[in-house]
Amino acid sequence: MPTLHMGSPMALYLLGDLPPDESQRIEEAMLFNHTLRREFEAAEEELTAAYVSGQITTDTRERFERYFLRSEERVERLRLAELLYKYSRADAPRFPDTSNPLHRYFLDELAPDEKLKIEERLRADIDYKNQSEDARRELIAAHVLKQLAEARRERFEEYFLNSEERLMELKFAKAAHAHL
Repeated sequence: MPTLHMGSPMALYLLGDLPPDESQRIEEAMLFNHTLRREFEAAEEELTAAYVSGQITTDTRERFERYFLRSEERVERLRLAELLYKYSRADAPRFPDTSNPLHRYFLDELAPDEKLKIEERLRADIDYKNQSEDARRELIAAHVLKQLAEARRERFEEYFLNSEERLMELKFAKAAHAHL
């Protein structure tokens, strides 16, 4: 469960409640202070987990939505945390089947012609692109929740985790899951 104190300077910073000079001081310090940078990352993870699990007040929830979610990266992380929360609860629904074409695309399990068709559709169809983002998050969540078969887990680690961005998503997912 989240342990972030909502009155801490880092929580106030993330919710946009610090005076500008204090916010600037934190931003400058994070450039050179690895410990502070890690504290910032942990606070982001905990605040996201607290939001998803309903462990924050209505006022904090509104500030979270208004200020914290201003970046697309944080919105994306929120979606991933929501998925993790949904499937890790005791009353969780059955995890989605991860063998659909988009999951197989991310795991490099498609024949070249199938892969080309998906890539063409991703470029032309915004709804399909959104579906692919859902599939990407589902694979990350399935991996974190240990719901991928061994062969698929190996493909995930070999083919899916092929960029720094995806490694960072997985790192966030694992940390957020630990706070849920």
